[in-house]
Amino acid sequence: MEWVDDLPLLLAFLKRLQVDTLLEATVGTPGNTLRQNVLSNGQALLVWLAFVLTQGDHRKVTVAEWVARFPRTLARGLGVPVVPPSDFSDDRLSTLLDRLQRLGAWEAVEAAWLARTLQVYALPLDRFHLDSTSTWGFHAPDADGVMRFGHAKGGAAARTQVKLMAAATRTGHLVACTVWPGDAADPPLYGPMIARVRRLVGRHGLLYVGDSKLSPLATRAELAAAGDYYLTPLAKPNAEADPAGWLPRPLPEGTATALVWRATGPQPPEQELLGGVLAYPVTRTAGIDGQPVTWAERVLLVYACPSAARQEEMLQTHLAEACGQLRRLTPPRRPGQRQFATEAALRAAIDAVQMKAKVSGLFTVSVAVEPGTGRLPDRYVITAVAVNAAALAAYQQTLGYRVLVTNAPGARLPGPQAMLTYRDEYVIERDFHLVKDAPLGLSPLYVQTPAQITGLTYFLTLGVRVLTLLASTLAEALQTAKVPLAGLYPGLPTKTTAQPTAVRVLQAFVRAEPTLLGLPQGDGVTWHLTPLPPLLRDILRYLQLPENLYEQLITDS
Repeated sequence: MEWVDDLPLLLAFLKRLQVDTLLEATVGTPGNTLRQNVLSNGQALLVWLAFVLTQGDHRKVTVAEWVARFPRTLARGLGVPVVPPSDFSDDRLSTLLDRLQRLGAWEAVEAAWLARTLQVYALPLDRFHLDSTSTWGFHAPDADGVMRFGHAKGGAAARTQVKLMAAATRTGHLVACTVWPGDAADPPLYGPMIARVRRLVGRHGLLYVGDSKLSPLATRAELAAAGDYYLTPLAKPNAEADPAGWLPRPLPEGTATALVWRATGPQPPEQELLGGVLAYPVTRTAGIDGQPVTWAERVLLVYACPSAARQEEMLQTHLAEACGQLRRLTPPRRPGQRQFATEAALRAAIDAVQMKAKVSGLFTVSVAVEPGTGRLPDRYVITAVAVNAAALAAYQQTLGYRVLVTNAPGARLPGPQAMLTYRDEYVIERDFHLVKDAPLGLSPLYVQTPAQITGLTYFLTLGVRVLTLLASTLAEALQTAKVPLAGLYPGLPTKTTAQPTAVRVLQAFVRAEPTLLGLPQGDGVTWHLTPLPPLLRDILRYLQLPENLYEQLITDS
């Protein structure tokens, strides 16, 4: 008996993408490997990828045991007589990772994958989102490898990590990924990734969107000189990143605030005001290889209504917390309480409280000397804490604003579109979530050598590409059919969606528990399959897979 769940779907989708052929053409299978195993390296990688997507487990030691549980499903899915578990030994999987991580092989894999994807799905290749992330493991720091201590979100500095730099299309499809040591600074990673994208796409004039790590002047100069475009917020240390410096400036003659609207329904009137954009033209000059480069840039002062409301709420919370902490800095004298013998020490503590609460300069704090008595020395105490109304009003004027810069002309990237484009930066964060957490589960890493760490990271990004392509293909089919899907949400059978995630689709197959049962009959075995619900048959049809895909497991042909 085999609980096949979503495995036949994944195998058929991977075969439709020709994943085994694509990987075999780049990784290859030496003659001695074919003599010792039944499957080629391309086929083995396809099965391993299906294992990771169904089990959420990238450990090599569990693959062979899993393969042994699905002999008929795997053999039928690959179109081979048998899939031996011995083909998935730890040594062979380690060798596959080593072959995959070689730079030339990986770049060839990404180029072939992009070409194949374009045959299946019309990817937009005019805009790319760039970002980096890190994943961790319980490794000793390796000065010659990739696992090193480095800055990470959440303060996980006590664990070694590896960095992943990636580029994705506006629809969230990964196009290129590179692995870097965990202590690598982020800004220098953007230039090599942009060069990778240019090689893959084969043209200039593309728009690159990234966070403030894309904003160094040298990076912007290189993009402008190459005929490409960028959209990025300025980093905070840059004085021009402060909206307060731009708000008092008059707008160029003949221009006005461009309002940004967001649709809230299918009809044009159903929309809400999202914010506005002010544009200031400037001229930039920087040096590249000793040669000056000058280009036109627009500084976009973007105001977002939702951000302004959220920041105002956070500001009031921080003000209340800081006020309480300031009042508690100098409590009545008692044993164990800190005393401030100098005004400078007390002022430093006051500044530290305001800085931690992100309300620096928003309070007026009065300090006085409290005379000592007996052997108790004089001390400095806070006598009054009040909000600086003028400073607070000036600060509130900047809430909701952000400074973006772009060299794209207004005809190509109008201000409102620039704001909406930058809001799409979450698409690559969604890919990072898939590769690091469920269902691919890269964090924590369970492989040890630098080659295996790099190879496994690259390998799991293939899983992300499969999931995003599966979701995009299904969403496009649903849009064409103008029929949303119902039944994907546990406990909510009537809830519909026109853009289901790949994870929800696969979970629907798992919940249905399609089961393959073999009963001895004479000299052979008669196979039976539990009926497939109509929802799952609809999904197979929308994915352009045979509706009888699962029934093919029980036929002899």
